[in-house]
Amino acid sequence: MTKALGTQLPSAIAGLLDGRDLASREGLLLLLITAAEDGQLHVAMLSVGEVVAMDPGRLRLALWPRSTSVQHLEARGRGLLYLVADGAGYAIDVRATAVGELREDGIHAAVFEAVINEVREDRVTYAELTEAPSFRLVNRERELARWRRTVDAMQRLPGEVPSAPSAPPTSPPDSAPDSAPTSTAEAPE
Repeated sequence: MTKALGTQLPSAIAGLLDGRDLASREGLLLLLITAAEDGQLHVAMLSVGEVVAMDPGRLRLALWPRSTSVQHLEARGRGLLYLVADGAGYAIDVRATAVGELREDGIHAAVFEAVINEVREDRVTYAELTEAPSFRLVNRERELARWRRTVDAMQRLPGEVPSAPSAPPTSPPDSAPDSAPTSTAEAPE
């Protein structure tokens, strides 16, 4: 049964996305769903090294700088994050605005601030969600170090999302990324 939880992350989810203890959260996958102008949906896979809760009502996302997700968020400012945790599924509807680009210490990512419009929990009494798509890092120590640097850099970026989304750019960037993103996020298309 779906239950609307409001505009704040439940404490269990906020705790998973607090930017701490990243190693124990390896494998936790968040799906970011965005839409093209024609309504075509796009899914990107993100890790806890690419999503951090700044507070219960606000997230930061680190994405490939010229990815489809970035283009969709710049154009429409809306996305849906989905994850499985605490025996339930959580859909987090966000309004996202670009707040900067990280280009430091092996990190190249577009950063968006995502204000939560609504959190919905899917939970039933007769079953628990126990698994969702997951992953295992191939070079664990290197990627965990990169996650740490990415989360720290996102947390240092100034600014908050304005009350209304900013105007979209006139055209998306046309060059390809020149370095790898933080980890499991979508590859450039």
